[in-house]
Amino acid sequence: MNIPAVESYIQDVVLHDCEPLVRQDRLGTIPLILAAKLQPAILFRVFDLIICASTRKRLEDHANCRGAAECPLQDVPLPYQLSFKCKVLDEHGIRTGTTPKDVGFKQDHVPHDSVDVQNLLDRDARLRDHLRKALCPSDNARQCLNCLLGPLRFDEGQNSKQLIDSQSFRVMLEFCPDEVFLRADPISHYTPLQLAITLFKSPKLKYALLFEVIKSLVERCPFSMFSDGEHNSKRMKAYQLLCSSKTDENQETIEECKEWLKKKCIGYSQKKADEVTGELVTDSLWDEKEELLYWDAKIEKQFWLNLCGESVVLDQFYIDTITAQSGLRHKLETVLDIVRLPYWNKTPDKAQRYESEESLSGNSKTNEGVDDSRNPHQNPYVHIFNWLWDTCKVRKIFTLDVDDGGMEPHTNAAIRRSLQGPDAKFQDEPSSTRSFDIEVWKWKKFDICSDTLAAAAPKAREVHLFSSGNIAVLKDWASKAGLARLPLLEKVYVEIRSQYKDDEADCVGYETTFRTKLRKRCPKLADHNNIQFSIFNSSGSLVGAQAETKSNTTSNKESALHQQRPKPKQWVEELAAFRGFLTNLQLPQDEEAVRARAVKVAILDDGARIEGLKGTQVGKTFDSERREYFAGKCNHGTEMARCVRQICPMAELYIARLDTSRKSDPSNKFTIESCVKALKWALELDVDIISMCWSFERNPSDEYKKRFEELANKIHATGRPILFGSLPDEGPTVNISSFAPVGLEGVIKISSATDGGAVSDANTLAQFDFLFPGEKIVISNHEICEGSSFATAYASGLAALVLYAFKTYNQLCDHIDNTDAAARLEAARTETGMRDIFQTLAKAQGGEGRFVRPTLVIPSEFNRKLQAQKSHLITVINRLMPMDSTYQRYRNRT
Repeated sequence: MNIPAVESYIQDVVLHDCEPLVRQDRLGTIPLILAAKLQPAILFRVFDLIICASTRKRLEDHANCRGAAECPLQDVPLPYQLSFKCKVLDEHGIRTGTTPKDVGFKQDHVPHDSVDVQNLLDRDARLRDHLRKALCPSDNARQCLNCLLGPLRFDEGQNSKQLIDSQSFRVMLEFCPDEVFLRADPISHYTPLQLAITLFKSPKLKYALLFEVIKSLVERCPFSMFSDGEHNSKRMKAYQLLCSSKTDENQETIEECKEWLKKKCIGYSQKKADEVTGELVTDSLWDEKEELLYWDAKIEKQFWLNLCGESVVLDQFYIDTITAQSGLRHKLETVLDIVRLPYWNKTPDKAQRYESEESLSGNSKTNEGVDDSRNPHQNPYVHIFNWLWDTCKVRKIFTLDVDDGGMEPHTNAAIRRSLQGPDAKFQDEPSSTRSFDIEVWKWKKFDICSDTLAAAAPKAREVHLFSSGNIAVLKDWASKAGLARLPLLEKVYVEIRSQYKDDEADCVGYETTFRTKLRKRCPKLADHNNIQFSIFNSSGSLVGAQAETKSNTTSNKESALHQQRPKPKQWVEELAAFRGFLTNLQLPQDEEAVRARAVKVAILDDGARIEGLKGTQVGKTFDSERREYFAGKCNHGTEMARCVRQICPMAELYIARLDTSRKSDPSNKFTIESCVKALKWALELDVDIISMCWSFERNPSDEYKKRFEELANKIHATGRPILFGSLPDEGPTVNISSFAPVGLEGVIKISSATDGGAVSDANTLAQFDFLFPGEKIVISNHEICEGSSFATAYASGLAALVLYAFKTYNQLCDHIDNTDAAARLEAARTETGMRDIFQTLAKAQGGEGRFVRPTLVIPSEFNRKLQAQKSHLITVINRLMPMDSTYQRYRNRT
């Protein structure tokens, strides 16, 4: 049988009358679906008849036809030219029945108006309508996809007519309803994307073809990446399925597919209505992306970098600091959704710089060899991008957002060096050593050079440009040598802020010309809304529009009691001897031993700055803007972290930056949703202690507050990790049980105490478990503050110090029964165990709400001789946990 002839005949029949192809026969069978099962080549030839959307638009727009070389009829599928009799005019102006092919269509121009285009478009529309109706019932579309996504359609031993045709398959997907891609098939229990990915486990397939089909499925319905196919199920999603497909035969293709899928996931966003204004805003789906890519917290990475809020120059010294102390170097993904940087020169006062020019670089030249001796910190972001490329191995940045609108912006050359490498040239030459493949450009440098933009972001889809009103720059952007050099450009946003009325008038007059030239030279900018042109006058008002109103009502509730720094608190000083004793112990230094005695403390707050913390910490941001956990204003969390480190300098800190946006509930310091996510994050990292120095009113009807309580109850049921919560300090008569986390069962309730160990006035009648220092606390900027949050941080630090002692005891005292030592440690790691230890330290076992005074139990002096170390440690452990207390109860239970 002549298969090509059969396929051609079927195409002719379908063009004449396509209804029989999609109509059920007496047995309820639809020929189109039967073809998918038995003869996919026939199915694909039908979809080959569809005229693509761009060609349809050109056919409808006669102005686009300028002779045979550009006539859209050339892109019409060949069967239309052979079977559909497009009528043309002869030399006398009389219509004939010949086709464009018959008159040498591609050799000479055919007047577009002489072709009966409307009939051609009508047939295409009718075919589209019937195909859509045939596949519109999700069951029909699912049957087709299930037939096409089987191993047979990719088998390298099969005849090509039985294999899937990736191009035709892509067209077919347009006619399938969205539901098909998001819901699992009731038989296979997979979505089409999941089903395709499972084929990687099958041997001897055309894996490159399978990869192309997976690309088509994701591009047709990107959100299918985030679907497991069943609501609230625990089934693996697409990326996780792909990671589990490990075989020697096709591992190279799998790795390529994983990288592509990760990139598509990180770069995906969608529009949604803002909860407050109702306007459509971009939702980056960061939570969904994290859940998809990092289902295990141990493999979690960060796909953004947001340093906005920093008030120091982000230069090489800053990069060295965060590399050494933040843990960010190993945490950043190779693909970043956004890089957001503030204006670099926030501290013009030289005295506020970290180090002198000599200590930073050793000479007066930057790494790029350009003499910046007049200002040694000019163009500092070259260092950041060098770090991202060389150290963090970042190879893709979807959105670059840099505020460079101050008095000392980066030079054009520095921007090129930042993004192209140190050998960047004036124009976009192939000699550049790197490309971050930027798609959305928001580098706020006024009047940026077109050459810089074309060189630094040649694949930009969206650009935001800022002008000072210089009409020559606008003309440069609109010229053939300007934005027209960006072949993928789809959206342009121009913001003009003119200081002079004459420049403002010139820009207003040039706006129409600017739009016209750009649309002519950039085909994807044809839509009117794809170019937005905003002109502001010197007072900041939109020209010809009402005054712009911007509400910047951010609230700062930071403590501000400016006084001279007093002497360190006696309570902290009293622990110095014990800290020093533990620090100087002769301990095993192999990696396994160091990890075994590590104490993990999670601080859930507004983040923490890393300067002065004297150690290495890691963190994660749950902020709605995804600011780094250590960037910008995070005063409260910083002080909490320092309090913990004051007591236990060896503690490993896991710092969560909670969301302070509070749009839905301004009464809370943080959004409860971010509190829930941060608590889950800390649990996944298996921390020992969680410090929560804040509170909110309980409300069982609130979804996220309910989730938070459920998580806390789950922790209480297991006894680990140890939860500390601070009292709200809202007066002596407040009902603590109406607040969370402090009012929840299983959370150790901490109140602030005076210097004399009495409860603070704000909590005199409140229910609490223990008192810790919380008044006249000196913070890092020499201010004096107070509150139960400081007391809670001290409690967390003391618990960490105690746990470190028990873990050390477990390592050093090898002559003691291992089971005995392990049981003591396991008891100390529980909520009940730590309560008993604190009661011992307060000399009030079985009592409630007493001031914790460690030195009443822990010796204040230690013999540093090696032979005395073990005996000292045994003495301390026995005092903290007597044999007849928690340890014995724990051992009996186990």
